[in-house]
Amino acid sequence: MLGVDASSKLFFTAIMGWEPITDMIEEGLAPEEIDVISASISDTLSEFGRINKTDSIVLDLEDFLHSVFEEYGVSVSDELLSELVELVMKIHNTKNKNRE
Repeated sequence: MLGVDASSKLFFTAIMGWEPITDMIEEGLAPEEIDVISASISDTLSEFGRINKTDSIVLDLEDFLHSVFEEYGVSVSDELLSELVELVMKIHNTKNKNRE
């Protein structure tokens, strides 16, 4: 795993445990890319406190994930993309709540 901080590990574990990721890996998403995705998410969200669904970072996160999946030729419905973003937000917000 490339991302070495605890936050990256949380995101990595959650993404790998997310059921649709198995199909995405079979479609061409490199498992190593999940390390990079996790580290990028961790680095980006480290600047934010609690995130709400209406925050602009949510759209940025959706765009980032969509572009990564597209790069690997993995088709992802808007519903699945939203589900993954919600998972990331939940982990981020829980992590921040525990820090307070």
